[in-house]
Amino acid sequence: MKYLPLLKEATQRQHRQLEALPVMRQLLAPDFSIDEYRSLLQCQYGLYAHLEGMMAPFLGTLPRETFHWHWFTASSRLASDLRAMGDQPVVPASLSFPFQMSARSQALGCCYVLLGAGFGARMIAPKLAQSLGPDTPMSFYQDGQPHLKPLWRQLENLLDAASEDGAIQESINAARDTFALFFRAFQGLSHSEHREVLPQ
Repeated sequence: MKYLPLLKEATQRQHRQLEALPVMRQLLAPDFSIDEYRSLLQCQYGLYAHLEGMMAPFLGTLPRETFHWHWFTASSRLASDLRAMGDQPVVPASLSFPFQMSARSQALGCCYVLLGAGFGARMIAPKLAQSLGPDTPMSFYQDGQPHLKPLWRQLENLLDAASEDGAIQESINAARDTFALFFRAFQGLSHSEHREVLPQ
């Protein structure tokens, strides 16, 4: 059985809620500003750096042929974009995840959401370049694209292996919680008012 479609079905409500947020529509609008982009990058950096730190003990030590951690991680690209814009990347102290990650199956659920976001970023990148200009730093939205499909295949293989231990529900729950974390974070971003990176 292939478990990626199962994860997709189990998280589609959370996915739709995230895509319905105003910031997601603003991101595709022709008047999306550089200040809004900067706020979005800071928000994303906080999320990715925090989640990757939690996932690293479970996925970061695997052989590259099993899971290519260096290809997967995106926080360094977000930090590079922010520094190129004159900002210091920060992980907000208020950021918290709904559970303590204690198993690879949970890391795989987070991985599903973050890789899916990478595919979304690939579609968004051309519109961003058109709105903000081709010289705008966009490492996060552009540089990870060549690795998405091989990483997706590796994730599918790891999910198949995890299912043998009956852990697929843990992956689903972690994916749902990851979507919820993104939802709360992106909810704090507004088209007309730049708030803190994450809401309290």
